[in-house]
Parts: sequence; C-alpha cells; structure tokens
Amino acid sequence: MNPIRSLGRLVFAKIRQAGFRLSDPAVVDIEITTRCNLACCMCPRETVGTNKSLVQDMSMDAFKVILRKLPRGVKTLSLTGVGESLLNKNFVEFVALASRRFFVRVVTNGMLMSGAMSRALLNAGLSEIVVSIDSPFQDEYEEIRRGARFGTVVENIKVAQAMIDSTFRSKTLVINMTVWEKNFQSIPGMIDLCRGLNVKRLNVIASHTNSQKKRASLIPEYRARMNQFMKHAEAQGVLLTVSGMDYRDPVQRDLCVMPWNMLYIRCDGSARPCCIHETAEDVSLGNILSQSFFAVWNGKEMRNFRKALASEHKPPICRCCDQLYS
Repeated sequence: MNPIRSLGRLVFAKIRQAGFRLSDPAVVDIEITTRCNLACCMCPRETVGTNKSLVQDMSMDAFKVILRKLPRGVKTLSLTGVGESLLNKNFVEFVALASRRFFVRVVTNGMLMSGAMSRALLNAGLSEIVVSIDSPFQDEYEEIRRGARFGTVVENIKVAQAMIDSTFRSKTLVINMTVWEKNFQSIPGMIDLCRGLNVKRLNVIASHTNSQKKRASLIPEYRARMNQFMKHAEAQGVLLTVSGMDYRDPVQRDLCVMPWNMLYIRCDGSARPCCIHETAEDVSLGNILSQSFFAVWNGKEMRNFRKALASEHKPPICRCCDQLYS
C-alpha cells in the first residue's frame, strides 16, 4: 500500500476518534419557530412536552447572523423545526435570503400553504416543499393531525404541484408520511393519493415515538408488506422511500453519521446533533449566535458527543434511536 495513503488514513482515523469533522455539514436545519397550528399525536411537542416559556419565532436579525456564519460547504438548508415554519411572518423573506446561497427546503403541515403562499415561496427561491400528510383518509388523517383539515391540505398540495408542473419545473414537492402500527396499512392509499395529485415522491418514515421493543415487534409485518408497497408505487409512477422500517433489535449499525453530516440550530441559536432529537433540552452543543460556526461544529461539546456515539457507551438520547438500528 502507498505509504502516504496509509499515513493519511491513520491521521484521518485519529481525527475521527477525537470527534473532529474536517468537512462542513452537508445539511443544516434551522428552526424558524417553535409555534404550531396543530397538535399532532406523534409530534415531540406532544410526546415530550414543550417549554411554553421558550415558544418563539426566530428573528430576522438572528437569521441573518446564522446565514453569514454558515460555511460554503453546506449543500442544503432546511428551514424546519418543531414548529410550523409558515407561522413566522418573515418566512418568505428568510427563503429569499437563504436561496441566494443554498438549496432551500421546508417541511410543512400544509394548512397555511395557500396558492398565494406557494407562489410567493417558489418565487422567493424555495427549492423543495415537503408536506406532512399521514393518511389518505380524512377521518384517520384528522385524528392524527389534530386541528388540520384534510380537504384544505389536499387542495393546497394540488395547487402547489400544478404551479410546479407549469411554471417552476426545477422545484419539487414531496409528501412525508409518518407511520406506525395505526396507519401502516394506509401506505397503498397514500401512493394512490400521490398519483392523483401528480406528486412524484412519497417518504415513509417510522415514528420515533414508539419504543425500541415495540418497533422491533412490527418488523415481520413491515417486511412482508413493504415489497408489495414498493411494487405498487413503481406501477403508479411514485418514488417510495422508506426510513426507519428495518428496525433490528438488538443488532445495531456501526455508527449513526448524523452528527458528522448535519447540524440542527434552534430558534435561540443553540445547536443540536441531529433533527431527530431536536427537543432534547439536556443536549446543547454550543450557540451559533454567540460563537463562530467552527467553534460549534468542532467545539468540545460536539467532539465529545461524536466520541461517545462512536464508542460502546452511546449518549442516552441515541440508545433507542432508529438511526442506530435501521
């Protein structure tokens, strides 16, 4: 083996063991607001609680500071968090500012995504709209997404997709479906709904609110049906992607790579290691508003978190996470 290459690998291994990340994160999530217009039954806001004193919108000044500090290596900026981003009155302007440098996406529940809002966001430079809708059936959907109106969301998707098809062809609209045993059998209907709305991609995501043991017990049914669902999606011209379904217990993957590839920034500027445990109040890895990006990305707190994740003694919030077992 080339001695220079061998030395390089050794140096890289030592850097990784120390918790450093030489390159910039590929994805940065920015929490635009902690407010929400719904009370979804599987949302972290409902399952772990939200400190009402911390409910807030990100200010324009804070957003501009964060944008200035983000390095060039960031590929995707996701303006998404525990709240509904469209509730922030400055959201369209946030998109306009961010889209000058980044591929920008938003995950929304779709209730506020009127035709006028969709056009404003697409004109501002939004690259991808991701709408969360967890059932093709009104009663089931409205039971899950408490406070939402199925007809309103479907109509908003239809209008936005029509705009993309006719005018904004470089943009994309994706539907996210969070699933657990309650709505798993509704996946074929969601595929059909996507087909009817001309939406080309459906992301099926396992709920993080189920216990590790419970998710593991669902594997046989998930595996038995998923191949059928994949074939149905292909026949309908819908790209079906699946995350967190192949849950192996107790066998785990070598490593979750999220803290090496992404950064989650909350409304107050505090950093979290990923987008899955964004509400974890006991995990703070610095603050991007008061520190440099590098001081957060490769600071002591982040390095220690990565080292723990790469060891046999995982951080408590990671021990039952899908990313280690899916």
